[in-house]
Amino acid sequence: QLIPLTKGVTALPSTAVRGDAGVLLTLGARYPRAFLDVILNAQKITAPFDLEAYGVRDPFLKNYLDLIAFLLQGLPSNGTLTAVMAFMVDEFYKPDAVMDFPKGGSGAMAAALARGVTKHAGCSVRTSTPVEEVVVEEGRAAGVRLKGGRLLRAKRAVVSNADLHNTFRMVPEGAHAGFDEERDALLAPAAPVYSDDDGPADGA
Repeated sequence: QLIPLTKGVTALPSTAVRGDAGVLLTLGARYPRAFLDVILNAQKITAPFDLEAYGVRDPFLKNYLDLIAFLLQGLPSNGTLTAVMAFMVDEFYKPDAVMDFPKGGSGAMAAALARGVTKHAGCSVRTSTPVEEVVVEEGRAAGVRLKGGRLLRAKRAVVSNADLHNTFRMVPEGAHAGFDEERDALLAPAAPVYSDDDGPADGA
């Protein structure tokens, strides 16, 4: 059921997708077959990915797919668009597919990102510095409060590279009405990613 949906999803380059009538030129004219396929299957590919509907009932496989979805965009599979899961499954199971990993591990990636910042004069990177709260003042993120209570103020903005759940967790409820609405809307369909018989259902 899923593989047929991958044809249109994988054939359309994301850089050509747009939200106005120009999509008929960037996608419809250049990729007519794939575009038509996506239109015909729009209801399916824009729906949340339902493991039960696709016959996935094995607990290990369900947790595996939930983990993959979570790594992709910070939500379990039932909070992830079927289009995303279709693209992922197609990429993972191509005959010549390989799983790459960074030389030096994830620590090397973090070090490279840090070098990209520290090479500029006056810029620094703090490691092992947990953030407990994004401080909101007058409707905007004004800084972050570290574990231990120290406040670091932002000159222009606060940018979070944490996953969706942890980013939402760091902004106190009631700090910003619009943010609260967005949080409730995005997290409403989410289910626990991990669960076992020996711990709480939320995986904490």
